[in-house]
Amino acid sequence: MKACILMIQFFTRIPIDTQLTVKIEDFPRSICYLPIVGLLLGLLNVIFFALAYQVFAQNVAITLVLISNVCLTGAFHLDGLADTCDGIFSDRSRERILEIMHDSRIGTNGAVAVGLDFLLRFACLSSLDLQQTILALLSAPILSRSLNPILMRAKYAREEGLGNLFIGKIEPINLYKSLFLGGFFAVVMNGILCGSILYFASIGFVLCYKWYIVRLLDGMTGDTLGAGNELGEIVVMLLFSGLAKQGLLS
Repeated sequence: MKACILMIQFFTRIPIDTQLTVKIEDFPRSICYLPIVGLLLGLLNVIFFALAYQVFAQNVAITLVLISNVCLTGAFHLDGLADTCDGIFSDRSRERILEIMHDSRIGTNGAVAVGLDFLLRFACLSSLDLQQTILALLSAPILSRSLNPILMRAKYAREEGLGNLFIGKIEPINLYKSLFLGGFFAVVMNGILCGSILYFASIGFVLCYKWYIVRLLDGMTGDTLGAGNELGEIVVMLLFSGLAKQGLLS
């Protein structure tokens, strides 16, 4: 329970008034609970969406739930996406990319990335019916977070930073627990066929993203972890939209 609460407190803005006594090594040991964090976020977003849907049109409810998701996460991962895009699309050296990513100011590439993030989420969710939208809102945060430990199993590209709490410190058993929970939830919520497609396609994306970032930066950073989470959620929503178009979603 302590490990789960630690992950909720670290990765969300959900107010849990519990004072934990933690050690540095508690953070990498607790990552197996990231799928539970995703489940909690997904459930809260679904509840908010369901309430908004009773008052507004579906597109308006989708817009409001995207805003609520930012509030729940404190734009933690969105900030990582903006910083990562500012850096990697600057076409500079590795050292300069890391400097740009460390800068708290947002640049053109980061601003465009944030805008496209919301646009893609809205477009994907708007293409789904009510039941499919609910499943997508549940599945996306679970799958993206359950696969995030794959990115953490890499060299840390900086000398210091929040990412150092996790990157390069993940034991295989905790990675496997997180992957198992992600796959379990995907299949239970979406069926064997669709759940497997969502799960393995998402793993494929995460592995490709990790290869690209490690090749470019010789490791991962906290910002690239956050970007990976944001992109992972978008990939799941794109898959939902594609599966719905092909008539594979019930």
